[in-house]
Amino acid sequence: MTEQMIDRQSPTAAGRDDDARSTALDRAWARCRTDRMDRATARPLPGERQPGDGHLLDTVSATMAGRAADIDRSGGAVVLTNAAGTVLGRWGVDDVLHTLDEIDCRVGMSMAETAVGASSFSTLVTGEPVTACGPEHFATRLISLASTGTAIRQAPRRRIAGSLHLLTHVVDDNPIALSWIEELVRGIEADLADPACRGERMLMDRYLAENRDSRHAVVAISEQTIITNAAAARLVGIEEQSILWERARQLTRSQTVDERQVDVGDGHDMQVRFIPVLDGETTVGMILRLRRTAPAAPTPAESLPGLVGSSGRWQDLCRTVSGLAGASLLLVGESGTGKTAIAAAISDGAESINAMDGIRIGWAEWLERLRAILAESPPRLVVTHLDRLPSAISIEVTRLLGDAMATTRVVATARPQDGRIDPTDVLGLFGSVVTVPPLRDRIEDLPALVRELTRRYTAAYPERGRVQWMTDALQALSRTDHPHNVASLQHRVFSVLQATTAAYIGVHDLPAAAVVDGSRRRLAGLDRVEAAALVQALRDARGNKRKAADSLGIARSTLYRKMRALGIDLEASTS
Repeated sequence: MTEQMIDRQSPTAAGRDDDARSTALDRAWARCRTDRMDRATARPLPGERQPGDGHLLDTVSATMAGRAADIDRSGGAVVLTNAAGTVLGRWGVDDVLHTLDEIDCRVGMSMAETAVGASSFSTLVTGEPVTACGPEHFATRLISLASTGTAIRQAPRRRIAGSLHLLTHVVDDNPIALSWIEELVRGIEADLADPACRGERMLMDRYLAENRDSRHAVVAISEQTIITNAAAARLVGIEEQSILWERARQLTRSQTVDERQVDVGDGHDMQVRFIPVLDGETTVGMILRLRRTAPAAPTPAESLPGLVGSSGRWQDLCRTVSGLAGASLLLVGESGTGKTAIAAAISDGAESINAMDGIRIGWAEWLERLRAILAESPPRLVVTHLDRLPSAISIEVTRLLGDAMATTRVVATARPQDGRIDPTDVLGLFGSVVTVPPLRDRIEDLPALVRELTRRYTAAYPERGRVQWMTDALQALSRTDHPHNVASLQHRVFSVLQATTAAYIGVHDLPAAAVVDGSRRRLAGLDRVEAAALVQALRDARGNKRKAADSLGIARSTLYRKMRALGIDLEASTS
């Protein structure tokens, strides 16, 4: 059969009813002739992967897993490509898959029109559904097959992300194949457009499977959702939910089942089994199976004067410094962890000198101040920011403090050192070094810290009156990064208290940036800027979504979609 005869057997001549689809294949043939392609040598070539292929493959693989029986009944194979025509995945009966192997239609090979000519894969060029049966294919090696396919488009710009095809032997060609493929693609496009909805469905399915016995406490947690059964609701309060989520978030990268004892604050522990819910290689949520552990024998709560905290890490710190009563020690920790406050609490109003003052007054004068203080032989001395001393006076300070430690308890603070502490350096004077944990490692203490900081603020401004923080605001603060630990938390708390006179502070009283920082999804770069602009526009419009969208120059549906995609609670940010 000559090429001209095949042209006359094109889809239109074969009596197909859909002229638009026939025309798409006719145009593909015309492009092949223009490019002077050879039917005998046209064959799949090595292809290229593209950004986003992994997410596309994961989404389609999940869909195919639920349609395995349908694929078997079709007697064919489903082939997925990316936008360049590179095969990403195949699912189907062994007979057809073996035929595809023989013609090199394998994962990693390109079935683009420039490689194999006119076929259903031409949908990547036209964007229209295409069906080709037997000699309607350009490449001679495809004549034994019937292929039906359509492009997969991804919101919001409806760009072509790939294509999906059903390939069968010619004798098994099915007139409803294209309708079936189009149905599959509509579902795939919906999942690609709103992956959060797909993840929520997967999380709910897993939760229902785990919650068959309502006597056991089960919690399902995702970026946007916390679901508890009745048994878990009796065990877990709002603040404990936040603590458990933070622990679950820390485990999402491992993607493995983990069981551990979790400190949920106020001296309570829970035995928690963390079960990740996976969508391909992505963790969409966690199932938590909870069990309250038997309380240990009561021990007196450790505390430091004027400081609050009940987490395990804080209690360990309190016990350590209490056990070193009277001994000189070095407190090491990140910026803002409260080293200076701890030093003051355990030194009971002792004389204090700040190494940072040497930058302002000059190191010679600062050294004279230290000599004058030590000349009085004080029983206690606090030296803060000891790591800031310049090397020029470090040796002299080491000698002065070393001599003084015979009669004076020296409590010093410093930031963590990159390497080990040099025994000949001033920091090496201290035989006892205590590490102060960062706020992220004692997040259980955040509600108590917020209340204490609020108490201090209202004590300085009694006209402010009584203030209570609502649980949604505490949750947002617990999910927020605090780069300078307790110091950053204090700045946020004081800023909110200065900006509002409300007696009850909710998430809507937090700055837009704090709401964005506290989103379940960790945002950075342009995402963070965009999210802050969206939240601020909603607040300026007093929650009116249409006005907010108009002010941003976007459609209201786009506003909803962007807020969901960025993980921002639409109602909480505007209420």
